[in-house]
Amino acid sequence: MQFARGDHAEPVTAPPAVAAAAAASGLNFSVSINLITAASPPREVLEDRRPSDQLRSDELMRRIQVYDDAQGDDHYDPSLRDYWRGNLDYDREVLRLRLLQERKARMAAIDAEGEIQFAPPHRPLPRNIFAAEVGPDVLTEALMAPPPDGFDRRVDLHTFVTDPNWRNTIPRIEIDSVHFGYNEGFLREEELGHLDAIARIIERIVHYHPDEVFVIEGNTDAVGSDDYNLRLSRLRAASVKAMLVKYYAISPDNLKDVGVGDHFLKIPTPYAEPENRRVTITRATPYLQGMQ
Repeated sequence: MQFARGDHAEPVTAPPAVAAAAAASGLNFSVSINLITAASPPREVLEDRRPSDQLRSDELMRRIQVYDDAQGDDHYDPSLRDYWRGNLDYDREVLRLRLLQERKARMAAIDAEGEIQFAPPHRPLPRNIFAAEVGPDVLTEALMAPPPDGFDRRVDLHTFVTDPNWRNTIPRIEIDSVHFGYNEGFLREEELGHLDAIARIIERIVHYHPDEVFVIEGNTDAVGSDDYNLRLSRLRAASVKAMLVKYYAISPDNLKDVGVGDHFLKIPTPYAEPENRRVTITRATPYLQGMQ
């Protein structure tokens, strides 16, 4: 990998050997691509030669994911994999800087968007809401809804996240498009697109209501010991919190991260199951003890 002037890495240019390896793999580095989407085939993404600063943030996220898979795929020539690995590092650095710039831009415009009002939802809300399957209006209602009838008392955090009466009543938003890798407890910047819709809503809520608190709950699959899975689930919740605090105008005081291990499986199986490696987000302000 090459390094640029100062602290930023340069994108790695394709030397002749790499271009030859690409051609041998059936890739055409001279192809012109106008737009990368989540549905773009990996081959098309790998052929994209646009500089990082010419890509939108969502395009960068998709290209990083494809590069990450390709650089670890031993079906490709080693020179190609090294080339993608270098560009992957550079794209990630550009994305980090871009996300921080976008955070500042949103903060400059957030007052123009106006305050979100707390109000009963316009429709019955299900207990589990899958973020990727609903629009921002449903997410907003779930994050702004008052307590349901009979839930006007306050409890400790442990009761809030483990007691079935609370779990089966309070709307919980599952970030269903974020599935952690086996034994992984971290979230990368390129996965922030899966959190963006709910993060922007929370960002607006806490701008006008800085005492609001939301619980981020981490979960694991059933493989591993109870103690290990509990630690791993906490890492997952903490990694989501860290990303929201860094790249959105959300204070750490607005988020509580907690792990529940494998005690609440989405799919009841003792085997490795990506659907069970997940996080959920719940508004907790009206329910937790010690809050005004």
